[in-house]
Amino acid sequence: MNKIYLVGLPGAGKSHCGRWLAEQLDWNFMDLDGSIEHSMQKSISKIFDEHGEDVFRQIESDELMKTKKLRNTVISTGGGTASWGDNMEWMQRNGLTVFINTPIDKIVSRIMLNAQKRPMFAGLQEGEIKEKLSEIEKKRGEFYSRAKLIWNRELPNDKFYVSVSQLLALYSARF
Repeated sequence: MNKIYLVGLPGAGKSHCGRWLAEQLDWNFMDLDGSIEHSMQKSISKIFDEHGEDVFRQIESDELMKTKKLRNTVISTGGGTASWGDNMEWMQRNGLTVFINTPIDKIVSRIMLNAQKRPMFAGLQEGEIKEKLSEIEKKRGEFYSRAKLIWNRELPNDKFYVSVSQLLALYSARF
C-alpha cells in the first residue's frame, strides 16, 4: 500500500492532515483540488460556475484516476470526491482511505475565518453554514464511514501517525 486518500467534509482539515502525514512518512503530498485547478487552469468555483457540478465531478474522477500511478503519496480529496460514482470503492482498491472526522462546530469556525475561499459557503451566517454542513454530512457520511481508518480529532498527532503506519504495514503485508 503506497497511497493514502484522505476524505471528509469541506473544511475538515484534509489538506493540513495530509501535509503533516506526508512529512512524517517522508512521502509526497497531493491536493486533488489543486491538481484539478492546475490541469484546468481555472479555480474550482469557476469550473462549477461554468460547467456545473456533474461536469466538475467527472473532471474530479478523471483526476483521481490519474493518482493510480503515484507512489508514496498522501492525497487530500475534495469533500465530495468519496460520494461520487464509485470513487470511494476505487480509492479503497488503490490505497489506504482515512476519514478526517472533525466535529462540525470546529469546521464552522474554520470556514467563518475564510469563507471567501469557499464559494459553497459565501455569504452564509454561522448557523446556515452549520446547517449546510449537516446536510452534506447526511448525504456523504455513509461514504466517508467506509474508510479503513476514521480519525475523530481535528488535528493530526503521533497517534494518528502510528495508526496510519500500522495500517500501511498490515495492508502491505497482505498485498
